[in-house]
Amino acid sequence: MIEPSERPAFLNQISSDGLRTARIAAAWLWAEPRPPSRTNPPVHTYTWDPPGQPELSLDREILALVSVGIRPVGTIAVAPWWAAGDGAIVAPSRYPDLAAFAAAFAARYGPGGAFWARYPQYADLAVRDLELWTEANSANFWTRRADAAEYVKALRQVRAAVQAVQPRVRLLASIGWQGFSSYVSQLYALGARGLIDGIGFHPYAPHAPAIIGLVRQLRATLQSVGDGALPIDVTETGQPRSHDGSPSRRAGEGLVSDEARAGTLQLTGAALARSDCGIGNMLVYNAVGTETDREPIKEGWMGIYERATAKPNATGRAIAAASQHWRAAPSTGLVICGPGATAPADLLELGSTVTHTTPTCAVADIRYGGNPIEGATLTLRVADGRTSTFEIDAFGFGEVCIPDGPPVWEFDVWAEIPGIARSAVWRCPVTDGPCRIVAPPAAGGVPSSVASASQPVPAGGGAAGSWPHGAALAPCGHRLKARLRRITSTRAHLEASAICRTSAARSRYVVSVRRRRATRRVVLRTVWLRTNLARRFQARVRLRQGDRVYVTRAADRATGAPRLIASATVCRYRLTVGLKRVTTRRATVRARASCPARAARARYVVSVRRKGSRKRTILTSRVLRTNITRTFVVRVRLRTGDRLYLTRAADRRTGTGRLIASVRFRGR
Repeated sequence: MIEPSERPAFLNQISSDGLRTARIAAAWLWAEPRPPSRTNPPVHTYTWDPPGQPELSLDREILALVSVGIRPVGTIAVAPWWAAGDGAIVAPSRYPDLAAFAAAFAARYGPGGAFWARYPQYADLAVRDLELWTEANSANFWTRRADAAEYVKALRQVRAAVQAVQPRVRLLASIGWQGFSSYVSQLYALGARGLIDGIGFHPYAPHAPAIIGLVRQLRATLQSVGDGALPIDVTETGQPRSHDGSPSRRAGEGLVSDEARAGTLQLTGAALARSDCGIGNMLVYNAVGTETDREPIKEGWMGIYERATAKPNATGRAIAAASQHWRAAPSTGLVICGPGATAPADLLELGSTVTHTTPTCAVADIRYGGNPIEGATLTLRVADGRTSTFEIDAFGFGEVCIPDGPPVWEFDVWAEIPGIARSAVWRCPVTDGPCRIVAPPAAGGVPSSVASASQPVPAGGGAAGSWPHGAALAPCGHRLKARLRRITSTRAHLEASAICRTSAARSRYVVSVRRRRATRRVVLRTVWLRTNLARRFQARVRLRQGDRVYVTRAADRATGAPRLIASATVCRYRLTVGLKRVTTRRATVRARASCPARAARARYVVSVRRKGSRKRTILTSRVLRTNITRTFVVRVRLRTGDRLYLTRAADRRTGTGRLIASVRFRGR
């Protein structure tokens, strides 16, 4: 939610980035907070611009969008309390009231509506699409369960009411990603044909191939019910981003980086714009998030514009780039939803870099628009037909190795999303030498000139451990910095920083713990790390005072024994706080950390009780960390007989402030 005073900065930036359509909630509750009259027919009273409540004004929201060139798409939602019923947010008896509101909204903001009589300069941006509810097939937007029969009843009444006053406004059925195929089939079996002008689809999925796959499945479902030409608008899709510096390796496992999200949505937008799926719009949720964890499923981190600066983040910039595909009207397209295959020249181009990890393995960095692209398939193939595949992760990385079999001279590596995008083909020699491009993405196939498997492998090449360290690995060498980032009572947090981006090698790191007064270590976790991939990971363990955590690299080449990388001893949450010096004008408080490896917070209060008084006056309150030593000064005018107190707020045992120190001022 953006405050009305902050909207101009965001909307101006969104418009300047070329994003010209926005989906808004046509909030029924805002316009009609009280029920209609009980007369026959009932009389509805709508308030489009309530006095003194700009945050509830549909007039102001519409005007803010169109004044910067953005066309609104209305979503009939947010029912008032008086319309609720058993099993649904809108009771069946209130469907006529729902239809009346949808018709009133369309009559006011649709083409030629009353609102545009006041603002004729923006009339070309009138509302042309209305989406009825949000994800009708999701139980989240009913009260008990999704009911296709009730939704068709609501569609029938809303359709008749809107068409009676505004036939140029399209009515969209709102369909979410969960179980949509069977739900759409039910709608058509119950008579939805002719009641809707399109579908507002919300294809949420971990990566671009999966999102596009949902769109393909919806088009196939519509074809199966005999309405294959019905328009589809993607009115909501997106992903939350990682915000704690620890992105997940795959979107299905947790939050990915903003760059990974950017690659997913940019490729999705570009592919759907060039596809044969009949997609009219692609709208991303959300323009601006709260950037907090208060919402479910991390929705606060789904924004594509930074809340503090109103500037686009990596995803916002990628969406702006993808919007160019929608405006360009390309002459060639991708065959995604129809029969046939996409011509190689029409495939989207994936950026790629391929380097050796061992003589028989290669690692690839796959990107689209400069951002990592998850979900593409990395393929290695040798001349005799043996192949190895790997699904690219959210960092854009994947590693493939030659399958077991006869020795070979070289192998080819490429990445692709079948029928949508493809990278260049790289050829990697098994002997000394870097990988090189032998076919651009538009070539559409793997060159037939791969060396025969019967060719001999040169002496010294191809055997495990005999990599000759040629020019391909010379630029920076295989190095990785690993460290213990933080230790708590239940887990150890570790960080591996890559310092070699041009080549990749793997090392095995072991996290272990030695209990207090024990002589042997217990292994907690073993992980393989690459020199060109930064990672953060955790080792879960119950730690006690005096335990020591170790990070070692297994089998150091020089000694044949594990090499110690980092270690830390578990210590308690302790902070020594005291009144260091007191004068007539100030008191100096010093907090000395005794546990640099761990961090906890506690609030400390400095107060004064004047001579002859029984009450204390708080001078300052500070939150201090157990792993940070600091000194701060409290300014106060003291007289002889005054007493200063230093307390720690809310002691766990007593629930009251715990006295740390007190000093009676005796004068200079």
